[in-house]
Amino acid sequence: MADVELPRLAETLVEGTVSRWLKRPGDQVRKGEALVEIETDKVNTELESPADGVLSEVLVAAGETVPVGRVLARIAGSASPAEVDDRGPAPAEGQPRERSARLAAHLRASAAAAPQGACVREVPAEALDRLPRAAAMAAAELRLRVLPPSRAHLSMPALEGGENGLLAPGAARDGRSLLTLCYDRRRLDDWQADQLLRRIAEQLGQAAPD
Repeated sequence: MADVELPRLAETLVEGTVSRWLKRPGDQVRKGEALVEIETDKVNTELESPADGVLSEVLVAAGETVPVGRVLARIAGSASPAEVDDRGPAPAEGQPRERSARLAAHLRASAAAAPQGACVREVPAEALDRLPRAAAMAAAELRLRVLPPSRAHLSMPALEGGENGLLAPGAARDGRSLLTLCYDRRRLDDWQADQLLRRIAEQLGQAAPD
């Protein structure tokens, strides 16, 4: 049995709000797969499953605000290879086209809502688990969303309503990863966005606390 706890994403963080569950009780999950969206006063992020298995219990409902360290859910057992296929289920006919259409509509809506820019820096891949905390410390009054690597699959992820920026880590290569900051140009100009990403990269480049 593995517990999913609300981590301390920033030094001053004392609580967070469960905004949306991405899995339901009974769903099989893989280690590193996004489980739940968490909203705080500085950063929004997705918490990942700490282990393979089945989401056996959801202890905090969407919309509830809980303190740091609270157990949000429990992962039971261990999914066998027969239960979880890395390839996933075969898509039904027309499904990829429908997903592409929904994605294109989402990108168009986002582009219409916010003039979006992007900048990139290289960071240590092993430090990406500290990305939500580093983002919260560097963000000041900005609202950032952090995608886990398993969800950061677009070259220009789309901002959602009320977001000032979005951080998307890329795949690891030779111990390094490219970190992309997509930002709302109405709140940040290119220089300000680059300086924000520089501060985040510097946080990730520091040694992890003992």
